[in-house]
Amino acid sequence: MSLLPTSLQAPRFNLTVPQPDGQPGVIDAYLALARQPDAPGVVVLHEMLGVNADMHRICDRLAAQGFHALCPDLYWRQRPRALFSEHDNAQRDAALRLGRSFDADLGTNDLQHIMDWLRQMDGGARKVGCIGYCMGGLLSYRVAACCRSDASVVYYGVGIERFLDEAHTVACPLLIHLAEQDDFIPPTTQDEMARRLQADATALIHTYSNTRHGFARRGGRHFDAAAALLADERSSRFLAQHLHPVPTGVPADAV
Repeated sequence: MSLLPTSLQAPRFNLTVPQPDGQPGVIDAYLALARQPDAPGVVVLHEMLGVNADMHRICDRLAAQGFHALCPDLYWRQRPRALFSEHDNAQRDAALRLGRSFDADLGTNDLQHIMDWLRQMDGGARKVGCIGYCMGGLLSYRVAACCRSDASVVYYGVGIERFLDEAHTVACPLLIHLAEQDDFIPPTTQDEMARRLQADATALIHTYSNTRHGFARRGGRHFDAAAALLADERSSRFLAQHLHPVPTGVPADAV
């Protein structure tokens, strides 16, 4: 295992995490370290495009906010280190095919292992949450329902409607950001998600007017700067509230 600090010119992967269940081999990842060694952790779950510059930016931003941010290669079982551009139609189609073949059950199990690794990194013990985008958003929801997470954030999680029967098992705070005009999550699906998740999981859901899928992806075709900034600010406050320790004598709801 290697453990390297982030830098302005960091490589796409600067860390390896052991594979789960004692299997030989490693999972590539990008890690951005907070200033404080005992900081809480956030696992960043990439979109179908892979661990790209936008995922680096998210990790670096979270590290600056006081979180150890780890973005693992979710494609390690299928096509390790896969990377795609949404601006190339052939690559975009290849990303869609690979993402659709992704095994969400195996991926969720992998994430419990990765979260446990980050929780105990350097021999300590810390709170750990997840933040996921698109395919990673689905996994962040499933982590909230099936794993030991301390908080989960979802950006336009495609496919959550297939796992709404797990809503009642969500055991951590859950924040969801939805694009009003999402090409992959139609209004009827969004309405059903909101109804089930707010009833069974008490999820906090924000819908962003006149936005499309991927509205928070810097450099993306549907990037919306105002909506992305608002969503990111909400996510930062949410993660800080639920992952950072509360000062002695301060009520939790005052943070």
